[in-house]
Amino acid sequence: MPGHYCLQVGLFQKHVIPLVLQVRLLSAPYLKILSVVLLLNFKKSNFYKVQTVLNPEFYGTSKLNRMKIKIISIPVHNQEDALEFYTGKLEFIKKVDIPLSESNRWLTVVSKEEPDGAEILLEPSPLHFEPAKLYQKALFDAGIPYTQFNVESVQQEYERLSRLGVEFSVKPTHMGTVMIAVFNDTCGNNIQIVEML
Repeated sequence: MPGHYCLQVGLFQKHVIPLVLQVRLLSAPYLKILSVVLLLNFKKSNFYKVQTVLNPEFYGTSKLNRMKIKIISIPVHNQEDALEFYTGKLEFIKKVDIPLSESNRWLTVVSKEEPDGAEILLEPSPLHFEPAKLYQKALFDAGIPYTQFNVESVQQEYERLSRLGVEFSVKPTHMGTVMIAVFNDTCGNNIQIVEML
């Protein structure tokens, strides 16, 4: 479909009665989403105003598709145990569960608050790639979080998870403009929760 854009001209007089002319120009595709509205207001000293607006009618296929965060991966020692922890304790919900082999699944979970948001891939820790195993273990042993999740209240989440038996290596702590805490996900990772203050 050829690209086009709209040119609308409005004449506003004493009673603000618009005269609108719409011109469609078949031209470059990147102009498809552009609608230029030219308002000619002769009520106050021939004041001219040009306003550029996005016109949804002309988005079409020219709308740019930017990069989006769809999936983040967390290595886990056991996918079934990870699923139980991330849904039972963290209260995420299972999004996708597709068998890939006898011991491997494409298994993702999402936040209840954003079911169509970014997915967490609970990916089996590489069994035959030693650097990956060493990296995950080194992070865990050093107390470094593998990733972090945002919460409304670190203190409340800390108390809730503690009642469920989740172990924290870092209790709620102020760090500048945030409060953090770090817990063991029982699957080989430290996970940090963050509250923006």
